[in-house]
Amino acid sequence: MKKIIPILFFLFAAYSDARSQNINPPENMGGGEYVFEKSECLSNDQRMQIKAMLKTNVEQLVKQGKLQPAVPSKVAATKFKWPLKQMAAYDYNYYYGISNYVDHNNAYPNQLQDYNCGTRTYDNASGYNHQGTDIFIWPFSWLQMQRKQVKIVAGAPGIIIGKSDGNADKSCGFNNNNWNAVYIQHADGSVAWYGHMKKNSLTAKNVGDAVAANEKLGFVGSSGNSTGPHLHFEVYDAGNVLVDPWKGTCNNITSSWWSKQKPYYESKLNTILTQSDAPVFPDCPNVETTNESTSFIPGNRVYFASYYHDQQAGQVTKYTVTRPNKTVFAQWTGSSSVTYAASYWYWWYTLPANAPAGTWQYQAIFQGDTLARTFTVVTSFAVNDIKANTKIGNDFILSPNPVANNLKIEITGEVEPAYYKIYDANGRLYHQGIFNKNESNIPVTGLQKGVYCLKLSRTDGSTLFIKKFVKL
Repeated sequence: MKKIIPILFFLFAAYSDARSQNINPPENMGGGEYVFEKSECLSNDQRMQIKAMLKTNVEQLVKQGKLQPAVPSKVAATKFKWPLKQMAAYDYNYYYGISNYVDHNNAYPNQLQDYNCGTRTYDNASGYNHQGTDIFIWPFSWLQMQRKQVKIVAGAPGIIIGKSDGNADKSCGFNNNNWNAVYIQHADGSVAWYGHMKKNSLTAKNVGDAVAANEKLGFVGSSGNSTGPHLHFEVYDAGNVLVDPWKGTCNNITSSWWSKQKPYYESKLNTILTQSDAPVFPDCPNVETTNESTSFIPGNRVYFASYYHDQQAGQVTKYTVTRPNKTVFAQWTGSSSVTYAASYWYWWYTLPANAPAGTWQYQAIFQGDTLARTFTVVTSFAVNDIKANTKIGNDFILSPNPVANNLKIEITGEVEPAYYKIYDANGRLYHQGIFNKNESNIPVTGLQKGVYCLKLSRTDGSTLFIKKFVKL
């Protein structure tokens, strides 16, 4: 897997706007590609140890009658379903991308050939040729991992023939540590490896137990030799020969091992968001700050962001922002001049002083898919929003207070707030976002000097705590 490094482009050479089609063009834009640093998923020693462990386990399971010897000619060949699923609490249109396939060119280094005769794979100078498919979660992979947004599921039914858990899951490079993984043998004798799982997230089932297709095996992590949360999916046939399950011109299989094979480039808009600022992608393994917000007041700057996988050069996206009365506030189109495995772009506007209150909509149309997000523009909130029974005291600490740049929230009680909102002294909402207890710094550089209230709320929107702070 490769490490995610954001490359920012603020020039229209990287992302071109069709200006003639624009209505109220954006003030400016940013964003760019995610570049992935290469890292060997397993050392040769680790791979040999895994194979030896699986061989021993299979022999024991056959003796115990928990595993039938494979007779490939008498059973249907394995067909895999997609091995990832998004949890129901989240609504990303897509939540992943593919960074690497199996390398079919045994020469090295930089002698690359994937199943489609392309170079979406890697090798290294020590002779390692990538032996699986790397599926990374995107956008905000560390945040997705932290909140267990994407689970790893069995691509096909079978018997668990190996498990490894308890290993550190926030790796940022080649460290020779062991990964957390589940290994499943299917009726035709083939075996699938599911690696880099999140620590202590693996199925409670034991070696020798059966699993069904789509059954949860664990959550995506970054354990072992890894530079970011992803699934390494590796397949062997009944003869223990590596199989690349993707059917293509430069593969040696007669038919795809996928029940429905995805295209080589699956160009998709993963999600769109309205934000109070540009997203922040810190160094691995720190959790990203999305700056997601769905409530603004006139005069606020609003960022309209889009996150893609397999975005190809020349593919056009149409963006529209509409007011509460359905009239168009802004409309623009754009297309990347480069093909990216993962990319993100954002545009910003300053809402006018007369921006109407109510529910607005941000919409993006890309490759036949239409995504939409609503956001609200408000002028103030009701005084009753702060109820008499609201706790105000030592349940959480704001520091520094007064504050100039970043406001840190430290929870001292046993509550788990989900959202925060910042109001000025007149009750006007200035900013809101998702509360992240592991990354609890809120940027306040955009606030004017004065007194503000910060409110923490539960997932159902009910108020937990409110506390005043002073912006310098």
